[in-house]
Amino acid sequence: MRAMILDSRGLMRQALQTIMMKAIPCLTIVSVESLKEMVKQSLEPENYDLMVATPSAFGPESATCIALLGRLHPKAKVILLHDGPLSGIEPEEGRVLILPTSTNTADLERHLQRLTKIESRRPIRDVVQTGTMYPPKPETEGSWLKKIEPHLSRRQREIMVLVAAGFGNIEISSRLGVAEGTVKSHLHTIFRVLNVRSRTQAALEYQRMSREYA
Repeated sequence: MRAMILDSRGLMRQALQTIMMKAIPCLTIVSVESLKEMVKQSLEPENYDLMVATPSAFGPESATCIALLGRLHPKAKVILLHDGPLSGIEPEEGRVLILPTSTNTADLERHLQRLTKIESRRPIRDVVQTGTMYPPKPETEGSWLKKIEPHLSRRQREIMVLVAAGFGNIEISSRLGVAEGTVKSHLHTIFRVLNVRSRTQAALEYQRMSREYA
C-alpha cells in the first residue's frame, strides 16, 4: 500500500508518519511539504492508495489543496485533519474522512485501520501523554524545536520521534535502515542533550518541551 502525507510542517509530517507506520503494516509513505511537490509526486507512475493531509497548514492555499486531492487522486482514500467548515469535499463512507486536528493518536490509528481495512495487531499507545499530538496552530512546532535543533542531528530527531511513539531500538533500526548500535549511540547523545538517563525520561522530556516551548 502506498500513501502520501501532505503538510507544510516537518514535525507534523514526522508524527503522522510514525502513527501511520504503526497502524498499517507494509506501508510505503511519501511525505511532502508543498503543493508543488505534491503535484510532482502525483505525476509519478505509481498510484496512491491513501492520502493524509492537513489543508489548514497551507493557509490561503487550503482550497487549492482540497481541489488537487480530488483531481489528482480521485480513487484514493483520504483523511483530512481540519477544524471548521471545509468546502470542495464532503465526507464519503469508506473513502473520505474529515477529522478534527485534535484527534488523538489512538483514534487516528483506528480510523486508518478501518479505512484501509487493517486489523490492529498490537496495543495502541499515544505519542504524547495528553493523547493529542496535533498542534493547535501551524507555528507551534517551531520555537521549542529550535531550542534543541542545534544540538541534535536530523537522524537523532527522527529517532526521538520514534522513541516518543513507543518503538524499541530494534524497531527503530529496522524502520530507519541503520544498525541497532547506531541507534544506541544516537540515544546516548539525545540523553546528554536532554539531560536524562533513560528512554522513558527522554520521551517525557521531549513531550514536556513540545508543550513548554510551543
